[in-house]
Amino acid sequence: MRNIMTFFRAIISVNTRNVRSGKLRGGGENAFTLVELLVVIAIIGVLIALLLPAVQAAREAARRMQCSNHVKQYCLALHNYHDVQSAFPASRIHLPVYDKFFPSSGSTAYTGVFCGWTGTIAILPYMEQSSRYDSFMAVDPMAAGFTPLQLTDKVTYRFVDDPISTLLCPSDGGALLKNPVRNLTKRNIVTSRGDGMWQSEQYFGNETTKADLVNLASDRKVDHRSMFIRSGWKGMNSCIDGTSNTLAVSETTTSLTTANNTVLGGVRNHTDSAMINADGRIQCMNARKGTMLTGTMSTGIQRGGSWTFGHVAWSGFHTVNPPNSPNCARGVDSTDWGLFPPSSFHSGGVNVGFFDGSGRFLTETIDCGPATAIQNPTALDSQYGVFGALGTPAGGESVTL
Repeated sequence: MRNIMTFFRAIISVNTRNVRSGKLRGGGENAFTLVELLVVIAIIGVLIALLLPAVQAAREAARRMQCSNHVKQYCLALHNYHDVQSAFPASRIHLPVYDKFFPSSGSTAYTGVFCGWTGTIAILPYMEQSSRYDSFMAVDPMAAGFTPLQLTDKVTYRFVDDPISTLLCPSDGGALLKNPVRNLTKRNIVTSRGDGMWQSEQYFGNETTKADLVNLASDRKVDHRSMFIRSGWKGMNSCIDGTSNTLAVSETTTSLTTANNTVLGGVRNHTDSAMINADGRIQCMNARKGTMLTGTMSTGIQRGGSWTFGHVAWSGFHTVNPPNSPNCARGVDSTDWGLFPPSSFHSGGVNVGFFDGSGRFLTETIDCGPATAIQNPTALDSQYGVFGALGTPAGGESVTL
């Protein structure tokens, strides 16, 4: 393109000098007429128009590659954490939390401490964020307002609001824009909760002792359907299907505010039954009109809206409906459960990372089982095709992409 422009610039320069010296066409010397000059300009415009899509595609390819590298870096941090703790971090936890995350706390109970902090905090030292990790550990967990969504002192807790580049995808231009109300820093990389959408976050409260975590079986029917669970740590030995066959992380698109009604980033409110039967799953898939969602939006959920908040609605994804399909929640806020597929602004799919540390591109056409499939929390194998099998660590389905 630069050579073409140089060529035309040289021609125009020469003929401009000819015109100024009086050497016109009638005088025996060749020169550009006004019509010819306009034709040249038109040709240049056409060439630019043809090249722009290619340039944009190249830029998006570079952004997608950078995003893929961030996914791999996150997976590497998970592995480094596992090497030290012999387990992967919980999906959401106390601050400070139990021995796997913060060894000096032992089994001490922290009554009244908010348990919504993301497990990403646990791997900060392995993401070159040791100083930020130390800042978290220095905070009194009982301090008023010190929760992921209700920080009252933005100056003192600056380390919470500063963005972490590894968690962001450059293709999501809105990821660097904070929620104007909560002033929260976002994330594009989220952890897999497998196909365990049903009651995966039903119990939302303050665990007071470790015994309580064991007795929550009736409220946490789907913990075995994912490697990342609330207030629980799983090691490599839980990944029976193989680390190269089990999804660890993916992308999510973000939105500037809650109640957003776009398919990428928005969350639609559904009825109670919508998340536990086939009809509800179909309703969620059909809750779109072009790039927009139909119906009522969930006002208390912002996908990727805070990198510190560990609830699945904000920082997790399910392997049920295909990538870039609508998000649906049973309620209007983030204390309930729902169906949250991965999503991105990359054409045709999303970047994902596996527990073996590898990264791949997952297409929107991946097999998700029959539309009539109904979740069975007690079954080992997934009802949701290849996608569901990749999300479950111990279903006995060693499928690959």
